Amino acid sequence: MIKGEKSISNGNSALICAERLGNSLHQAWQARRYQPGDDQQIDALLKACLPAYQGPEKWEWIHRNNPLGFHGPDGDIWVAEDQEGTLVGYYSRIRYAMHCFGKIVLASQALNMTTHPHFRRQGIAAALMEASIRDARSNGIKITFGFPNKLSYPLAIKEGAIDSGSAGYMKLVLDPVGYSQSLQSGPVWKLLRRTQLTALGALRHKPGPVPTKFEVVRGFSDDAGSVEETVLRGFDLGLARTEQYLSWRYDSRWGPYESYSLVHDGSCSGYVVTWNGKRGDIGVSRILELMARDDDIETYEALLSVALQRAKERNSTYVAVASTGSESELRYLRRSGFGIVKLSGRYVFVPYDSDIGAKLVGARAYLSLGDRDYL
Repeated sequence: MIKGEKSISNGNSALICAERLGNSLHQAWQARRYQPGDDQQIDALLKACLPAYQGPEKWEWIHRNNPLGFHGPDGDIWVAEDQEGTLVGYYSRIRYAMHCFGKIVLASQALNMTTHPHFRRQGIAAALMEASIRDARSNGIKITFGFPNKLSYPLAIKEGAIDSGSAGYMKLVLDPVGYSQSLQSGPVWKLLRRTQLTALGALRHKPGPVPTKFEVVRGFSDDAGSVEETVLRGFDLGLARTEQYLSWRYDSRWGPYESYSLVHDGSCSGYVVTWNGKRGDIGVSRILELMARDDDIETYEALLSVALQRAKERNSTYVAVASTGSESELRYLRRSGFGIVKLSGRYVFVPYDSDIGAKLVGARAYLSLGDRDYL
């Protein structure tokens, strides 16, 4: 709670009065759980505050149609409303099953947090996050993870989040000229970046055609969910990527997603998920998931061959991937010409279990670009 605020207990919420900066008026707002009927106001607030917001249909898909169901009224969505009942703050999370130190536990991912510009710097974000953490503990959630931006990162750390690192954001340039022209930098920097990435591309190992032993299947095969268990053996944390989760998460109605499975002897050997779209005026492909059963290099090569072929057909200027994947996966990506151009942002975990918290520092987490693509 920030200086100058007072809190009055009020059932499931706290009425918080804060002095607005710059004048002597007091603006009251109330933090509470989501209630049926809030959807229209949430839509208006997100449209006003989040440029990347994609509308109520996608919000419904994320929160109501996910495999573990809608838990907004149970504390997965918190809002702040002013004295007139207008929503001025919002914080949401979503529930998942997660591999966590050898067990499957209930976890959640922090999604969007926003405050109306007229109500910022009044402690709304902190109040919503604190309330969400209290509810998570009481709802049996063992751990929350997220990818905070520069503004929310200090708050997350203050609320007990543990910084677990960052994945390298890697690119493979397919069209060096188009890529250099798209860079928002001076001519010297563009030339250096183009030279570096062109050199990587020239030296790279180029995946050959998909071996005939594999059948390429559009979408996820029935046993695709069994692949990640063989990959996550070397990790302490990672989402349970069941077939149900994958089919929901990468539904092509909500994004330009394409998924392909490799089937061998009636079993799924691995799968790749790509996002193919535009960034400004250039075509871009992103590899959101790259999973090979038992971390098999031949399968990685075949999957990458499929992804690069689709990228070329879409006239993509470059292919991007960000992953904390296995050494075999990352080594193969580097061998194939992917170069790290930046870090993809910090990821953090908030433990609600003392045993999990004691193990988090130094733990290995499997995260992919797909884990944050739809926020």
